[in-house]
Amino acid sequence: MAGVTLRDIARKANVSVNTVSRALNDKPEVSQQTKERILTIARELGYTRNLVARGLATQQSHVIGVVVSDNVNPYFAEVIRGISFVAQAKQWTIFLVNTYLSRSTERAAIETLAQYRVGGLIVFPLDWDQIEEYRRYGLPMVVAGARVPEDKRPAPFDVVAPDDRNGAREAVEHLIRTGRRRIYYCGPHEDSLSGAPRWQSYVEVMEEAGLKPALLPVSDVSAFEGYRHGMAWPDLEKADAVFAFNDLIAFGLARALTERGVRIPDDIALIGYDDVEFARYTSPALTTVRIPKETLGQQAATLLFQRIEGDFRKPSVEKILPTQLIIRETA
Repeated sequence: MAGVTLRDIARKANVSVNTVSRALNDKPEVSQQTKERILTIARELGYTRNLVARGLATQQSHVIGVVVSDNVNPYFAEVIRGISFVAQAKQWTIFLVNTYLSRSTERAAIETLAQYRVGGLIVFPLDWDQIEEYRRYGLPMVVAGARVPEDKRPAPFDVVAPDDRNGAREAVEHLIRTGRRRIYYCGPHEDSLSGAPRWQSYVEVMEEAGLKPALLPVSDVSAFEGYRHGMAWPDLEKADAVFAFNDLIAFGLARALTERGVRIPDDIALIGYDDVEFARYTSPALTTVRIPKETLGQQAATLLFQRIEGDFRKPSVEKILPTQLIIRETA
């Protein structure tokens, strides 16, 4: 039956609407026998809760919004799994939205989630200036995936991010230690929240070693973009290593370089970033920088629930998670 109301259940159970409401919300004022009878009738009638209406009435939906750039990326799949573990333990639900690297889509997504009265937000932002706008909704919010730039500190919201500066430094230093000198960086750089610290560390390490930085810029962070650059790269013979922004770009590059007759790592060494599950199963297996992705999701969700449950007095925190260079076969 569609559109079953509390009144319908109350009529059949011969109790008041308030009693039905208390029983469905597992309140102690209703006897166990009456509660079980009401729940049985509710199931028989096909009653489902109107969570939107409940959220409007209580200002609490038991739903958190999670906003990412693209959950097709296996990096986000592992992060979301960490968020889900914490949310499920709290008996909350996740409302996941993709922005597909669009600032206008991100803005619209946050507005929609606020209208649905979500209990809080975990946002993987595209822009620090834009993230400031979302404070007007008055929702608990954790920003994840990137450190707060120096000129934006202290941030008025909690942040959980990997130590990208150190992760990139380890990767490039490893390439230099193994004799590579013509090392390219392939990925987004100054205009990317995650790309900027990786690019900056790459440049610093190269200059400290007396080497010249070289950039292969990309328009997105997909495997196809890595493949496209690898196939069109005119200065291939000038490189002996590539440090890629993420594993997806590295996968695409590896495929293109192999098709062009380049031997990895003999001719060109390759290091990715993230250590997604597929990295260990490629041939050759990808050397990469591991981000504790599931832990990142768990930490972000834990911080958010601390705020939701009333811990508003403490100042905002920035949790930086350590990265680890995982040496496999490509470098």
